[in-house]
Amino acid sequence: MRTLSFPAGPVFLLDADDGGRHVLPADGAAGLTGRDRCWVLPAAPDSADPAWMITAGGAIAVRFSGGACQVIVDDPDATVTRHRARPNEFVLRNLASTARTFRLDLGAAPQVVRVAAGGQITVELIP
Repeated sequence: MRTLSFPAGPVFLLDADDGGRHVLPADGAAGLTGRDRCWVLPAAPDSADPAWMITAGGAIAVRFSGGACQVIVDDPDATVTRHRARPNEFVLRNLASTARTFRLDLGAAPQVVRVAAGGQITVELIP
């Protein structure tokens, strides 16, 4: 196990299961557990501080304590990569070659989302 400490800020953890891949946003209070990849961002989008991407073959757990974020990685070969405060990564890049439809259940959220990637990806909102 390896524990990494970062200043508190937005954290997103990727998790995968037989049903697909899930992006889990941390709210700064509750912890999360996932696999594969974790993004730790500085609190301010225009910060000079870096964002960090942690990639692991095993479990990744995120915990918050005393204004800090701790990322616990169960992979001795995990990598930690420095990025600018708000990285740009097309997370669906592997899907761009085939047409896909995604359904999002946003509850009572306003119906304002429309996504297109070269006409290949459609996001459908569930009313």
